Amino acid sequence: MPSNAPAALTEGGPTVELVNFLAAAKLSDIPAAVVERSNHLVLDGIACALVGAHLPWSESAVRSVAELEGNGSASVLGWDVRVPPQAAALLNGTFIQGFELDDYHEHGPLHSESIILPAAFATAEALGSVPGDRLALAMLLGFEVGPRVGLAMDAYAMIKFGWHCGSVIGVVGAAATAAKLRDLDAAQTEDAIGIATTQACGLMAAQYESMVKRMNHAFAARAGVLAGGLAAAGFTGIKRSLERPFGGYIPTFTADHPTDMDHITKGLGTDWELNRILVKPYAAGGTTHPVADAMYHARTELGVTPDNLKSITIRVPEGPFKHNGWKPARPTTAIGAQISMAYVGAAMLVDGEAFVRQFAPDRLDSDAVWSVIDRTTILHDPEMDELAETSNTPRATRLTIETTDGASHDLEILEARGTGSKILTNAEIRSKYRSLVDGIVEPERAEEIERRTIGLHELGSSEELLELLRPTVRAPF
Repeated sequence: MPSNAPAALTEGGPTVELVNFLAAAKLSDIPAAVVERSNHLVLDGIACALVGAHLPWSESAVRSVAELEGNGSASVLGWDVRVPPQAAALLNGTFIQGFELDDYHEHGPLHSESIILPAAFATAEALGSVPGDRLALAMLLGFEVGPRVGLAMDAYAMIKFGWHCGSVIGVVGAAATAAKLRDLDAAQTEDAIGIATTQACGLMAAQYESMVKRMNHAFAARAGVLAGGLAAAGFTGIKRSLERPFGGYIPTFTADHPTDMDHITKGLGTDWELNRILVKPYAAGGTTHPVADAMYHARTELGVTPDNLKSITIRVPEGPFKHNGWKPARPTTAIGAQISMAYVGAAMLVDGEAFVRQFAPDRLDSDAVWSVIDRTTILHDPEMDELAETSNTPRATRLTIETTDGASHDLEILEARGTGSKILTNAEIRSKYRSLVDGIVEPERAEEIERRTIGLHELGSSEELLELLRPTVRAPF
């Protein structure tokens, strides 16, 4: 419960300005369209969680974490199992990130759904239940905070130095969500953020073959749950933790590149960054999407096929090259395939899709796909660094596709499907949800989950949604 501390802090700086905003925020002050969009992000995250709940690495995580942590008050989605809140946040975040289907932000790069939903659900259940409007508001604020911190840190640059930046950034959004659910005042919210930031971490090497890549963002969710609970109990955190010059969160993680802390609070409450969170149309890392789009165009409009393909050369900026430009080795894992530009592009050329089935175990050793990969070259081109900077499109991609008849096609993708002017609409998010849960959730239950999530802010209790998310779901393959 909130303490008797002052309602707002008076000393300036981005941390104080942020926590004052969070503590004072009311759902009635937020435009209806923003609330609606936030609820649709929740729906997308739920779909990703239910698809991911019974994947092999998810099942391994549940068995291990349940054995370590034991029983508790918080739900493991799609399992009909309860564990302690921090453990639930860890598992549910792993599910949402479990098959590269969840959201991302192009400039403050993190996967918000895999952080905010687990932190919110676990905290709500730790409290017993919360009103639907408080749950909706807490998640909305978490969606808003994470990308702002990423923009302030120029988190895309962090990837170049090996940080899994979303895992690092996510702790602040998770703490904001947990603090709001617990109705903490500004001083306690500052403590929660200060407790969360000292837990931040995430290594980009997780992307190559490990299961733990699926869990990296979930570590941030778990950190937020712990931070909110400790702050509510009076445990103090680092003050002004975002900007402290020595050992502060942003100065420490960004000592190697420029930052702009104004992004944290500029337009806060009027210019909604969550509207720029991108929902994925493909089951693959966001940086691979320009390649997926280009290969779809090559297949459907240019007549390129695996049979007449001579070569593919892909040119990208430094960050995307280091993140997703490495070439996979056969055999690969699902995670290796999903974040490889070469694999995603090959799957799209062969199948015309890059969704769940393309990364199922029985497809990962397809001769047709690997034959295309063998003819693919990916390069870091300094010209692409400049193009990405001038066009404000960090995933700018150019491809040259040559065919056996001597033809050559040059393609440039600045905005992939799901980004920029091609961002998925709310209707398209609902369509994606229905496609993902088809066959793994009973139709009547799936329909009711959708209805209650879209109207989340009108529910009397968080239990009205969670009771539908607990029962066991089927595996997607």
